[in-house]
Amino acid sequence: MKFGKLDHIDHVDFTLPEDNEFFNVTPSDPVSMKIYTGATSWINPAWKGSLYSEKTKKSDFLRQYSSQFNSIELNGTHYRTPSDATIETWVNDSAEDFKFCPKILQAISHRHDMLTNKELVNNFIVQLSKLGDKLGQCFIQLPNYFKYSSLPYLEKYLAAWPEEMSLAVEVRDEELHQNRDHFHEYLELLSKYNASPCLTDVSGRRDLMHMANTNDKAFVRWVGNGLHKTDFERIKAWVTRFELWAEKGIKEVYFMLHEPENLKTPEIAEYLAGELENIQYIEHRGPRLIKEQPNLFSSL
Repeated sequence: MKFGKLDHIDHVDFTLPEDNEFFNVTPSDPVSMKIYTGATSWINPAWKGSLYSEKTKKSDFLRQYSSQFNSIELNGTHYRTPSDATIETWVNDSAEDFKFCPKILQAISHRHDMLTNKELVNNFIVQLSKLGDKLGQCFIQLPNYFKYSSLPYLEKYLAAWPEEMSLAVEVRDEELHQNRDHFHEYLELLSKYNASPCLTDVSGRRDLMHMANTNDKAFVRWVGNGLHKTDFERIKAWVTRFELWAEKGIKEVYFMLHEPENLKTPEIAEYLAGELENIQYIEHRGPRLIKEQPNLFSSL
C-alpha cells in the first residue's frame, strides 16, 4: 500500500489514540475474540525459504499460505469478478478455517452512483457468496474524491448490500474525518446498515486512526515500514488494544498486514502471533517461519 506512506518516519507519532466516543459495541460474557491476519497476496516467490519451502510450486502457494495465515486481503477482486473456476480453486486449496476478505470491484466503488450497473453489482455479490463459509469481511475502498456530500450514494449501496455479507468501508477524505459532525453522521449511516468503518494505520495519515466502531467486527489495514523498530512497537500496542476490544465486545478482528513490496509481511505476522500466543480468550493462528538449518559439517 503506497497510500499515506512517508519516506521518513522519525517524526511520526505512532501512538494509538484512545477509542472514539462512537464505539457502538455491547460487552459480552464470556469474553472471546477471533483475530484473522493476512497479507495482500499469497503469490510471492521471495517467501521461498521462509514462509514456503524452497521447492514449493506456484500452484501450491495458496495451500502453504493458508496453512500459515488464516486470512487474505483479496485485492484481485478490485479489478475483476472471480469466475466459478477461480472460486472453486480458492475454496478447495485453502485451509478449513481460512477467510477471504474481498475488496469491492473498482467498477462499483469508483462510480459516482455505485449502483449504476445493477447487473454488475448483483453478479459480483453472487460470485462472492460462492465462497461460502470462507467469505470473511468484505471491504469497499472509496475514492479520494468521495466526500461528505456523497453519503447518499453510499447509503443506496449499503441498503442494497446483503445483510449476511459483513462489510467494512474505507473513506479517505480528510475533511470528513476532521469534521466531527460529518464523521459522526457517516458512522451513524454505517451503524444503520451494520457496516464497519475501516481503520488504516499508516504513517502519513494518522487521521485515519479514528478508533471508532459500529458493530462487533473490526477491519484494520496496518502498514509497516520494512520491519523498522517502530513496526514491532506498534504491533505490541495493537495487541494491548485487542485485549481491551475483546472486553468491550469485539468478536472478530480482520487485521491486514502491509509491508513494502509484501516482502517482510511473514516476519511481522510471526511477531504478532507470538505476542498473541498466551492470551487465552483470543483465538488466532499465524505463521511460524522456516528457520535456516545449521550446517553440521561447517566445523570439519
